[in-house]
Amino acid sequence: MECRRVLIAVDGSDYAEKAFEFYVENIRKEKDFLILVHCATPPKLPLLSFSEPLALPADEWLNSIVTENKKSQTVMEKFELLCESIKIPKKTLIANGKPGQAIIETAKTEGANLIVMGTRGLNTMRRTFVGSVSDYVLHHSSIPVTIVPPKV
Repeated sequence: MECRRVLIAVDGSDYAEKAFEFYVENIRKEKDFLILVHCATPPKLPLLSFSEPLALPADEWLNSIVTENKKSQTVMEKFELLCESIKIPKKTLIANGKPGQAIIETAKTEGANLIVMGTRGLNTMRRTFVGSVSDYVLHHSSIPVTIVPPKV
């Protein structure tokens, strides 16, 4: 039996955790290999320095970047521990860019056979105006996508 490569999109939300749990309880096969991908949020960088108004805010930029990196590492560590506790082989990646596009690109690059992700369950009106990462992935993926709703 050949190894199936399953990409699971993770973030710090309960929705991502539910999607992971759903995968483990309902989809997982013995020889699966997981690709855990977290799409890092670009830090909000100020244009001006608060301490020196005429200088570039290099310190503020560095602090913002370090803070976002720590958040990403914390998210990944949580899912790495979950995988290790149930002995699922995995690879973890932190992607940059728009989440939907980053998930699709990572799935292609890593040779994923399936994408699993959670959704916040936005209503049609909000999804139309705000957009939805799961909607984007569903409509742009060339491989099967499992979207786990908030109430499973």
